[in-house]
Parts: sequence; C-alpha cells; structure tokens
Amino acid sequence: MANEIKFIGNPDETFTFSVYYDNNGTMTARETDTAMTEEPASSGVYKGSPATILNGDIVKIEDSDGNVVASSEYRHSVEKAAKMLINKAVQTKSTGAVVYYDDDGVTPLLTHTPTDSDTEITRTPS
Repeated sequence: MANEIKFIGNPDETFTFSVYYDNNGTMTARETDTAMTEEPASSGVYKGSPATILNGDIVKIEDSDGNVVASSEYRHSVEKAAKMLINKAVQTKSTGAVVYYDDDGVTPLLTHTPTDSDTEITRTPS
C-alpha cells in the first residue's frame, strides 16, 4: 500500500496518527487524528494510510487518551532509487565502476563495480 504507516502497540487499543511538515521552522499539520486499523485483528499491528505524506514529514501516533506513543520522520524507500536514475553518475574507465551521486553532485549514494567473466559482467553494489 502506498504511503502506509505501521506501528506496533498493545492489541485491541485505539490509535490515531497525525502528519506534520516543516513550514519555515513551524510544524504545520497536513492531517490530524486519523484512525489506525489493527490488521489482523488483535495482533497489535496498526496501519494507517495518510492522504498526503512526503519524505521528511513527521508522523505522530497517539493513544485514545491523547498521549503521544511514537513519533518519527517519514522516509520512503523509493527516494534513493529515484535519485540514482535522475542524478549525476560517473564511470571510471579503467575499472568500470559507476558512482551515483546525491542532488549536490558530490555525495556518493551508491557505487556499482563490475566483475568480468567469460560469459557475463556482474555489477556489485557497495
């Protein structure tokens, strides 16, 4: 499921989540007090699907009494892969190694180093 939030808590409880973003130093709500679903029932595994959530947003989870039980920065796993496809990549001619860089063009995200054999070329990430 896209944009899914998961949380482990006590079984058969009620939890809600809120999503905030940094608006020039002020945390601003995108979505507040949205119910989480326990799936499967009585498992203690709670899931929520925010309407909008972006990398860097803060997720806050509260129990039925309004106590904050968890909060964390949201990071989607596709971000790094997307950057590698659209950002700078440099291949060293002598070794064939390809270095993929972050948005700044300086910070390496991943290096692929090829290994040659008679039948194939294998790229090993590092």
